[in-house]
Amino acid sequence: GEFYKRGLAGEDTKFQYPVIEPDVMASLAELLGQPLTVADIHASLLRVLHKNSELFYSGQLSAEESELLPGNIKRMWDRNEKALSL
Repeated sequence: GEFYKRGLAGEDTKFQYPVIEPDVMASLAELLGQPLTVADIHASLLRVLHKNSELFYSGQLSAEESELLPGNIKRMWDRNEKALSL
């Protein structure tokens, strides 16, 4: 709960955040009973995506995609700022 209180800093938002109860929370590693790293989760996610999608592939961005990326990132940030502002 304290994390969200500090993040909101007493400001009203357009969104209703859930009530956080740390006493009933656990990490994925705790729930699965095994240690996990970001690399483990990344590899597992890629395996599931490859297995369940004929259209999924991973690789480097094309030249055209690389040119579009900065503009797409800026649009994403602008959209998020607009959605989160009052």
